[in-house]
Amino acid sequence: MYIFGGFSSVLLNDILVYKPPNCEAFRDEELCKNAGPGLRCLWNKNHCLSWESGHVYNILRAKCPRKPAAADDRCYRYADCASCTANTNGCQWCDDKKCISANSNCSVSVKNYTKCHVRNEQICNKLTSCKSCSLNLNCQWDQRQQECQALPAHLCGEGWNHVGDACLRINSSRENYDNARLYCYGLNGILASLTTSKEVEFVLDEIQKYTLQKSEKEVSAVIDSPTDCVVLLSSASQKISPWVGLRKINISYWGWDDMSPFTNTTLQWLPGEPNDSGFCAYLERAEVAGLKANPCTAMVDGLVCEKPVGKRATLLQYYSWNSFEL
Repeated sequence: MYIFGGFSSVLLNDILVYKPPNCEAFRDEELCKNAGPGLRCLWNKNHCLSWESGHVYNILRAKCPRKPAAADDRCYRYADCASCTANTNGCQWCDDKKCISANSNCSVSVKNYTKCHVRNEQICNKLTSCKSCSLNLNCQWDQRQQECQALPAHLCGEGWNHVGDACLRINSSRENYDNARLYCYGLNGILASLTTSKEVEFVLDEIQKYTLQKSEKEVSAVIDSPTDCVVLLSSASQKISPWVGLRKINISYWGWDDMSPFTNTTLQWLPGEPNDSGFCAYLERAEVAGLKANPCTAMVDGLVCEKPVGKRATLLQYYSWNSFEL
């Protein structure tokens, strides 16, 4: 900065040059840190440096103390993942059901709120008008209750169908009975106990749809490639006959996997069934839909899984429904 000397509006020839204080001029740590207004200095290895040079040489480092984890009793008050894992709480969302201290042991943990899974029920409940509710494909407006609710299908989860009081899922893979049960267990369910007419009608309709869709695809392929007519037409009638959760308990008694009794009302055995060699049942849809018995080690095309609506089958429930060891 330059200062031109003068008085009474007469410019004189003297010029003063002003230089701001330099941090390097300070040889004492205390004087360096208290350099004065307009000058910020930092002390580093017996030298006084400007604040700006500290950034250049990476001398400045934030030394913030690590936030201690909260105690479990403080975390228990949070009932959802987002509020539990807010970065000021020191908590973690454990096993998708409870909030505990970040230092506590947990098998499946979420510590960052951005990783929290937001359920459709939580989203829909916050929509307060019919218009905003209808704009979300996963929600529906209940006119009687005047509230936004999650669509029933989403209470079962992706790939499941909400039928009555149960969630049903049909798979066309070829399995034996025990592998079919393990498949359903892996989805937190069991082989289906078709104890209501609504469940039976749904499964039979789905089997029919699968057969028609498969036939249409095969016929289309025949038209596109007439040289393969013999092979493709022979497979155009492919269908599924899925395992269901019905087993022979003793010589004369059959029971469903959920411990419901088999009453032969919603589903009947086909003529000549159950045969003596069969201990596990599958569903056949021919001219007349019904059940057939088969050895449990036999391979069958398809299976039907079931789980409660909006719930996950626990290991305890599974063992109460099933008697074999994993």
